[in-house]
Amino acid sequence: MKRIVLLEDNRESRAGLAALLRSEGHEVVEVKNALEAQAWIASAPASPDVAIVDIDLPGLRGDQWALYLKETSPETRIIFVSGLQGLAGIDRYGPDARYFHKPFAIDELLDAVNEDEPVAATA
Repeated sequence: MKRIVLLEDNRESRAGLAALLRSEGHEVVEVKNALEAQAWIASAPASPDVAIVDIDLPGLRGDQWALYLKETSPETRIIFVSGLQGLAGIDRYGPDARYFHKPFAIDELLDAVNEDEPVAATA
């Protein structure tokens, strides 16, 4: 089970994806904008394992909020979902950051959510 924060402004998309993730056994917190997400992170008892983040949000963009999240919770995996074509500099969000263009294959998103942490290279 992963603890997931789902940042998506479209209510139907957020509810559908949250229901799917919960059916897979994950704990999901739904937020509709970056300010809600920021408030939740500040008050949460533990960091999320995964953040699923829409990029094109009203107000603070999802990719901008994700930079804040990586500062406060560097171990959280960031998965972007967006109708925008690509995301330059995705490596800023960690080696395990992913990007999915909407519409995306649900099984691929679930694989990214369920991925184990990357293994550190040894010298």
